Amino acid sequence: PNPQYKCNCSRERMERALISLGKKEISDIIEEQGEAEMTCRFCDNIYTFDKKELTDILAQAKGE
Repeated sequence: PNPQYKCNCSRERMERALISLGKKEISDIIEEQGEAEMTCRFCDNIYTFDKKELTDILAQAKGE
């Protein structure tokens, strides 16, 4: 069998990355941009989060 590259990125991983930014950073993104676009640095998949999704993520975040 030939080895092949497969990235294990997912929308859930990107959500966790956003949550790890903390409440203030997520609030700033909502106020300044209204949405977030994240690109996997390994496979270049693009994940877009709209304002409602960011608000839901903000509710899960900790910190200031």
